[in-house]
Amino acid sequence: LETLSHVLIDGRCLRQYSLPVQGTPGQADLREFIDQGVWAISTVYSYLATTGDISLLDEVVGYHQASPADENAMVPASERDTVLEHLLRIMDYLSAQRDSETNLVLALYGDWNDALDGLGISSDPEKQFGSGVSVMTSLQFYQCCTEMIEILRSHSSEQHTAQVAKFEELKRQLCQGLLEFAIVEQEGQRKILHGWGDERS
Repeated sequence: LETLSHVLIDGRCLRQYSLPVQGTPGQADLREFIDQGVWAISTVYSYLATTGDISLLDEVVGYHQASPADENAMVPASERDTVLEHLLRIMDYLSAQRDSETNLVLALYGDWNDALDGLGISSDPEKQFGSGVSVMTSLQFYQCCTEMIEILRSHSSEQHTAQVAKFEELKRQLCQGLLEFAIVEQEGQRKILHGWGDERS
């Protein structure tokens, strides 16, 4: 619950954060590593699958935002909603961070687990990030779609029919992109790429 309360309002998860000390706001690593959200989804899914404690999804927690006084410090935002809504917001953020050509998840600043720092940069000096993607995060996002479908069906299947259909379509798009772009053949061997840079470099 503490970690989910540090999700940003747009659904982005922080790479690292610290708690306030004697009234001083906690510091955070705000670099846009793309894979933090997929770990959050899978962690909650693992908790639910292990404990059966579906009531966790109805717990209400807040969000955080950068402090107006210090861009590296985090302060609580006024908005609050359920753990389930946090998960849906994280999924929306990840869905929005996809390359339009391949449908795979953009690397942005990097992918922490695979150490893909730099693949997300743009060849255009006017842009912060380009079209480089993380294949690992795309695979994890596919898994998260499956996990979210199970979560929604166990929580309130009728209420979330549209969301389930959305995640099914995301899975289809991700699968198509992975099969078409992430698998290469060299010297008779098929290999899975870790990712690529701007404009599929």
